Amino acid sequence: MKKLLTKSKFLNGLDADALLWRVVNEPESIPKPQDFQQQIFESGTEVGIFAQQYFKNGIDLKDLDFKENIEATKNALAKRQPIFEAGFLADRYFVRVDILEPAKNNKWNIIEVKSSTKAKKTHIHDLAFQKFVLQLCGLEINDTKVMLIDNSYVRGDELDIKGLFKLENLNEKVDKFLVKVPALAEKMLRIMDLAVCPEFTIDDYKAGEYPNVFDDEFKAKLPKGSIFELYRAKAKQLKPIWKNKIELLKDYPINDKTTPQQIIQIKVAQTQETHIDKEKINEFLNGLEYPIYHLDFETFAPAIPEFKNTQPYRQIPFQYSLHIEHENGTIEHREYLHTENTDPRKPLFEQLRKEIGATGTILAFFDTFEKGRIGESVEILPEYANWTKQIIDRTQDLLTPFRQFYYYNAGQQGSCSIKKVLPVLSDLSYKNMPIANGGEAMSAYNQYIVKNEPHANKEQLIKDMLAYCKQDTWAMVLILRKLRSLVE
Repeated sequence: MKKLLTKSKFLNGLDADALLWRVVNEPESIPKPQDFQQQIFESGTEVGIFAQQYFKNGIDLKDLDFKENIEATKNALAKRQPIFEAGFLADRYFVRVDILEPAKNNKWNIIEVKSSTKAKKTHIHDLAFQKFVLQLCGLEINDTKVMLIDNSYVRGDELDIKGLFKLENLNEKVDKFLVKVPALAEKMLRIMDLAVCPEFTIDDYKAGEYPNVFDDEFKAKLPKGSIFELYRAKAKQLKPIWKNKIELLKDYPINDKTTPQQIIQIKVAQTQETHIDKEKINEFLNGLEYPIYHLDFETFAPAIPEFKNTQPYRQIPFQYSLHIEHENGTIEHREYLHTENTDPRKPLFEQLRKEIGATGTILAFFDTFEKGRIGESVEILPEYANWTKQIIDRTQDLLTPFRQFYYYNAGQQGSCSIKKVLPVLSDLSYKNMPIANGGEAMSAYNQYIVKNEPHANKEQLIKDMLAYCKQDTWAMVLILRKLRSLVE
């Protein structure tokens, strides 16, 4: 059987010819998704299952294989009921429609279910390809809609499916793009049939809405100190400069649109000397008051609200680490990890309230996040409102000296994230840690604690989660020590 162009491959083809070819002809060369990415995919699947409950008397064809699905779809169409995962084959084009809904005058509505909260360009492209294939199969299409998560929905005691989802009609935008689909689809079939993979060029880099495997490979081949490290610069701004054979930051043309941070970064690339603004660093340090509470939360944000009085994608803290640094140099460590599949917020904040004293600076790395979670705690603990306000007022951001470029080292590669700052200021490393980033912590918590899936050694998993979060706040302690040493 000849290779088929599906809706996911159609989107790959819009991203890059090379990506489409490799997905079709060398799928084993596509890196497997990391745990966090896999969780996003699984979340989308879960959303799709819940979305089916929105419709009554639906016919579910998702578990049928290719041939069975196509035949069952033909039989289901005659029943004029909602169909889940209806399959359609026209020439070498194949799609499964998330939800096919009967409409008036013997027409149908195509409904694409997405776990996002707003319609995106890729949703339009996806729906247009589906409409193209269904029309080739002889169906009359009334509407093309995307079914989204309504993030204004607040869960009560039970989940309200009608409140959780919202439907958005994309007909006009879909039909505008639809005229391009036949030619695009024919071109993609030719690309799929090529003997060798097309070249991935600079024009393809970040061409799509989402980065693809070729983006990662392109970045891996970049020279150290390339222009693609420029702080907060967009690919579309850098591509023409790269085409003009300017590949290194040290040669980057400074103009009136170059930000102060970018100018510092370019000068560091030219001199290979670390930029240190001692006066500004000292000013930041003088604004801190002992004891200093180095605080970091770990959170998860389910698309389907798990707990009462939560919304889709609400960041729910389930863990914190707290290193308490006293003026005499002593350091204490406190931590909390919620290990039951219940709402973690109340017990977490009750313990945190006991462990943060009435005076001293609360220090976070990107404090907007920690402040947001603390501010939201009043929803479940309104009696803590005064405490919450006081804690937020006392919170400062360890990111500030790096985001403002009071300190910049070329080794940061244009980033001020803690994972880039830490290696240039200390020898502490996250390498070889079983859980080495927030995405992995979130994924582990959601899978093995919230959903209570079996794990070979849950006790060790809990230790690994505690170790990761503890390292985040210990890293903050080390970074602050280094900043002090720079100005002493």
